[in-house]
Amino acid sequence: MRRRLVGIVVAAAACGGEGGTARPAPAPAAAPMAATAAPPDTVPPVPRDQVRNVEWTLVRLVVRGQELPLVEGSEATLLIDDADRVAGRASVNRYAGTLAPRMPVGEIRWMSPGFAVTKMAGPPELMRQEDAFLLALGQTTHVEVVGERLVLRSEDGAMRLEFRR
Repeated sequence: MRRRLVGIVVAAAACGGEGGTARPAPAPAAAPMAATAAPPDTVPPVPRDQVRNVEWTLVRLVVRGQELPLVEGSEATLLIDDADRVAGRASVNRYAGTLAPRMPVGEIRWMSPGFAVTKMAGPPELMRQEDAFLLALGQTTHVEVVGERLVLRSEDGAMRLEFRR
């Protein structure tokens, strides 16, 4: 049986006081997530703490709304450490970047517009895949776990990267 992680936000307002006036509800402990329609078979976003220090391998790449087939035998990876540093392999070269700290659950922002990338050359198909990977990764703004996959995507979903452990 498949289990889904379900987040429930419960807000309670206390009523009472003199003259039957209502007291304001206490502020929620965490800012609520924006209500958006989730695609079927997804779960709510999870804190980055649940995806840190794990090397994730790219299994799906969507750039500008078009799914790009991954080059057979290629490997693109992602690792987020405890200091919000991100590193991995972009197909041929290694890359590194930094996430903005303390973002709301499910959101990510990059500290700089690009990544530090090594400068090795490789077969043209791997270089094209690497360019697409880095372009899509740099435009991601949301993170979630869907089943066993880590999904990073842009606001409009035109850029989407799916990784597995």
